Amino acid sequence: MEAGLPSAFDVVVVGTGLTESIVSAAASRNGHTLLHLDPREFYGSCSATLNFDSWTAQEFAISPPTISEVEVSSNGDQLEWKNCCRNVEQVWYESSDGVKKEFEGNKRRFNIDVFPQIILAREEIIELLIKSDVSRYLEFLRVGKLFTKLPNEDTIVSIPLSRSDIFTSKSVSLGEKRCLVKFIEAVMQQNQSTDDLENENSNETLETLPDIADSSTFDELANICKLTPKVKHLIRSVVENVEDKFSSEESFQTGFVSRCRKYLQSIGRFGNQTPYLWPLYGVSEICQGFCRLSAVYGSIFILKRFVNSIEETGEGTLKITSENDQFEAKHLVIGPEFKYLHSSASSPSDNAINEKPKVVGRGVIVTKGNNLKAETESTTNKGDGICFYKIGNIQIVELSNSSQAVPKNYHLLQITFAVDEEYPGSLSASPREYIESQLQSFVNFEMVMSSSCENDELGNGSNDIRPQAIYGSYFWIDLWNGQESSPTSRIHNCAVDSTDLTSRVSRAANIFRSMFPGEEFLPKPPPPEHDENDTPEIDIDNLPNHFDIPPKPCDDDPLQQPSVPAE
Repeated sequence: MEAGLPSAFDVVVVGTGLTESIVSAAASRNGHTLLHLDPREFYGSCSATLNFDSWTAQEFAISPPTISEVEVSSNGDQLEWKNCCRNVEQVWYESSDGVKKEFEGNKRRFNIDVFPQIILAREEIIELLIKSDVSRYLEFLRVGKLFTKLPNEDTIVSIPLSRSDIFTSKSVSLGEKRCLVKFIEAVMQQNQSTDDLENENSNETLETLPDIADSSTFDELANICKLTPKVKHLIRSVVENVEDKFSSEESFQTGFVSRCRKYLQSIGRFGNQTPYLWPLYGVSEICQGFCRLSAVYGSIFILKRFVNSIEETGEGTLKITSENDQFEAKHLVIGPEFKYLHSSASSPSDNAINEKPKVVGRGVIVTKGNNLKAETESTTNKGDGICFYKIGNIQIVELSNSSQAVPKNYHLLQITFAVDEEYPGSLSASPREYIESQLQSFVNFEMVMSSSCENDELGNGSNDIRPQAIYGSYFWIDLWNGQESSPTSRIHNCAVDSTDLTSRVSRAANIFRSMFPGEEFLPKPPPPEHDENDTPEIDIDNLPNHFDIPPKPCDDDPLQQPSVPAE
């Protein structure tokens, strides 16, 4: 036993992924004793963010030492370690010693996410961060521009979302701009008819819109607002995400209005001109933020520790063995790397985790030279050095040096796509070939033996304006789905077969409420204690000029809508 550690806890958590970290913070916040372990030496698990050394060593895809299949309890239950990342392939497109030496010297300037996430400004995880005050541990950057590749063309165009973007955009015609404005008004103004949506060039009005309910489909609204195929593609590119590839078209259609409304209401909330935010230093910072809150309320954290065995005592507790130590706990929470199989399952489908995972393809490419979309006056990034692209089935987050994710003069491409029935390749090899085929019109993947990137000119003296790929890493992520917790559960699985953060928040809330029914999930922290006699009163009517006044709503709020959605 570690010196000074108690031998009994209310909860033992294994893994520091997002779901596990939220559960840890919620339980500790409400006064429950908690021990938090992780077999790895870094936080985040499948949501980890690594420097270049750790990334090229493939620490995210290698099982920690001494981890193997573990049998637990006398009734034959099993707890099995299972890597979520597999088939990693690394390639140096620029293989000169100078480039490798430069990367080695700047290895800590890289912040590479295993599973990158751009986050809506009104997504549930943002609301939870604000409510729990975990946001004080974090900083977010603004995604500056959204782009998409037009169908059947090797052309990348910007996606206009706000009023100012729409009417300055060169991606759509004047008529398409008017239709797009009417479409956004229809989504944002529930139950409004089209009496106010008059065509500016005629006295005709459109037919009265049906009630804009969450059941209204995208195609219905597109037909009423007379959207062209090009505008429909632009809208789908920003609203459709990786998770939609695992769902039916009907699911996207019926849930479109509420999703699109949330996207539009996210614009301008924090001065962002697109709906998206990016966590500074990577997604693992969110995991660490919840872990910090858990530690503040007394949780004990130990990295490079794992669980050897679990035994049900029959007295409502679990006896957990970790290395040579034993802890008693009322509940055990395990991350997605652990597969818990119960001996009473009558068939593989009854096990606590699905046998066939959803699969996500990942690529990480370091480039030098231009952005994917060469910057012009109209496409200059207005955010914090971050652009989002939708190219076919592929979603790309492009990070520059100002995002603190890559050294100066380089860009980092974080590539994600869902493997659906239409995927043409094999899952036994890495997704490198597929990603290169999809991006070859926009990235130069030619092998370069000596540095052609030392100067600003690229492409062996040609007029090729594509960025030159320097390094690439390609792999698969398996998304398993753990069984939902119940009030009788003692072992709780955090695995969810979904790519979005909302599902992880929901799973964490479900686990917490099954462990502690009736308790509030991550309540708002109490105000700091202070002596009222020592606190000077503030005369609001006579504030000094330098006092921070809340800013007016962002001019780029969609169609001048309030930034806070109506109740």
